[in-house]
Amino acid sequence: EANQARDTRAKQAVRARETAAEHDRGIRRTEFDLDAPLCHHCQGGLMWLTDDDITYCPSCN
Repeated sequence: EANQARDTRAKQAVRARETAAEHDRGIRRTEFDLDAPLCHHCQGGLMWLTDDDITYCPSCN
């Protein structure tokens, strides 16, 4: 049950990030994209590539 709850929370978090990404002008990246770079600012969040190649995660944008 604990694993199922954790999986559900993880899926909800992915959906929340995907929703946030829809408002970003860049290319969506998720934790399932193993080549996704980390944010240049906080080094913690996955980020989206923008037109000018200066990329930040949604938290830092």
